[in-house]
Order: sequence, then C-alpha cells, then structure tokens
Amino acid sequence: MDERLTIEQEQEVERLLTLAHVQRMRGQIRDAEDTARKALEVSPGDVKIRQMLGDILYEEGKLDMALAEYRAVLAICPSDELLEKKFAKVTLEIGESEYQKQLAEDMIQNPHKYGGRARSPVLALISSIVPGLGQLYNGQTTKAAIIFGVNVLFWIAVAALQRYPRGIGTTAEFFYYTNPLVMLLGILAGLAWLYAIIDAPLTADKKNQALKEKSAEKSILPKV
Repeated sequence: MDERLTIEQEQEVERLLTLAHVQRMRGQIRDAEDTARKALEVSPGDVKIRQMLGDILYEEGKLDMALAEYRAVLAICPSDELLEKKFAKVTLEIGESEYQKQLAEDMIQNPHKYGGRARSPVLALISSIVPGLGQLYNGQTTKAAIIFGVNVLFWIAVAALQRYPRGIGTTAEFFYYTNPLVMLLGILAGLAWLYAIIDAPLTADKKNQALKEKSAEKSILPKV
C-alpha cells in the first residue's frame, strides 16, 4: 500500500477492497468493479487493487482492460509468477478471440472460399464457441443467423429487463427474481448453442462425405 496515505485513507482502501471481494462472491461483478476503481482513486499505486481490478475485469469479459491492469502490475512486480500466468492466459484468449473475428469476417466477405472445399469437424466445433459461427463455417448462413439471433435477443433482454436485488444467496432466489422472458430466452439460447455445438462438426463431416462421393463419381465417369 502507498506509504503516503493517511491512516483514514488506508482504512478506506481496506474497506473498499473488502466490499469489492464480497460483491464478487455474490456475483455483483459490476458493483465490484466500481468499488475497486474507487479504491484505486484513493491509492493509485496499490498493486493489490490493480490486480483485483484486473481479475474483476477478466470475469466481466473485458479482456483488453484486464490485460492493461495486469501489465501495469507486472511493470512494478515483474517476478510475480501467478500474475505472469494470468497475463499469458488473457493474452492467449485475446489472440483466440481476434482469430475468431477474422475468420468470421473472412467467411462473410469471401463465402466462395468456404463453399466447395472440405470442412474440418474439429475447426467447426471450435468455431461453435461463438454461437452460429460453426454453421457459418459450414456455409449454413440462415441457420447461423437464427442461432446467433436468439443469443443476441437473450442478451438484449438481460440488459433491458433483468435487475437483481443485492444480497441474493440461493438458487431459489435467483430463479424467483429472474424475468420470465429472460428465462425463456435464456433456455432457448442455451438449447440453440448446444445444438450448434453438436451440429457443426456433424454437418462438416457430412459435407466431407458428400465431397468424397462426388469425387468418386467423377473418377468413374468416362473421359470424353
């Protein structure tokens, strides 16, 4: 902790860190981020706060921001092995995300590249991490749009309709306070994603079999 802080400021930082930790445990990730940032305003040079903020941002899926916090802490504590692992993990996930984005953009801009060639069932399965991307990889644009659209509708409903009171501690309370429409869309989105994960590699394999059969037919036909 910063030695220049007053006793009152040190106590405030400890209070905010404790509150942020409790909020994380309760699943109140956004509140935890706000609390951690308030603690950072009091003590900007505190690596403990920055590392906690990085962890919170990672849980929120804000990978670039989490990476920036980890990088700032590593500049002060370069020999922290645990922090190095976190930094490497986030870096790899960002790289994987960028690859998926580039693949999706390439599929949209150059669909002919993916129309008449063999598909990799493994790559189709990996692509399904993003709902509908595996179907897009297989050339099934309509199915991809439906699966992706259901998931987008779910997250829009969550952002617009869902609010949870603080202090939820049981599964029963979670379901009680969940908006019925959000719950319905969540179930549909989950089923659509599960279907996409199962369907993508199976469809890729079927397309490969069809290509093999066409190649076999062409080899049997007499040349003119």
